[in-house]
Amino acid sequence: MKSLRRRLLDRLGPGLITGAADDDPSGIATYSQAGAQFGFGMLWSVLLTTPLMVGIQIVSARIGLVTGHGIAHNLRQHYPRWLLYATFGKGLDAVRLLDQSIRDNPDQLSLFIGVEWLFNAHRAGFVVHDRAEDRRLAHAYAEQYLKAGGLNEPLVKQWLDVLEREPR
Repeated sequence: MKSLRRRLLDRLGPGLITGAADDDPSGIATYSQAGAQFGFGMLWSVLLTTPLMVGIQIVSARIGLVTGHGIAHNLRQHYPRWLLYATFGKGLDAVRLLDQSIRDNPDQLSLFIGVEWLFNAHRAGFVVHDRAEDRRLAHAYAEQYLKAGGLNEPLVKQWLDVLEREPR
C-alpha cells in the first residue's frame, strides 16, 4: 500500500507541473503589475478563481496524459476549424487590440506580450492578420523590444525562429 505522501504526489504530479508551466515571464510581469496596482484589494478573487483554475489544470493534465499532446493539438485534431475560430475569436480580438495599443504606446512589456501572443496564436493553428503580416509584426515588436533592453532575448529569438519555419 502506498504512503499518504506518495498518493498525494501521484495525484498532484501532472497538475503541479502544468501549473508551474504557467509562470512564464509575461505572466510574472503581469502579476507583478497587478500586485503593484491593486495590492491586496483583489485577494478576495482567489476564493472564486482557485477552484476554477485547479479544475482546468486537472483536465488539461489528464488530456495530456491520455493523448500525449497539448490542448491546442487536441483541439485542432478533434474540432472543425470554424468552431475553433468562433471559440477563439475573442482571443484574436485581444491580439488585435494589443496590436493597436503597441502602435499607440510601445512599452517593453506590451512588445514582449505581442510577440508571445502572435507565437501562441500560430502554435494553436490560428492566424491573426495573415501569416506574412503576423511574422512582420512579430519581428517589428521583437526589434523594438530588444532595442528597449528586453531581458528575454533568447526566448523572443526562439519564438521568431519558430514563426519563420512555418509554411508560407
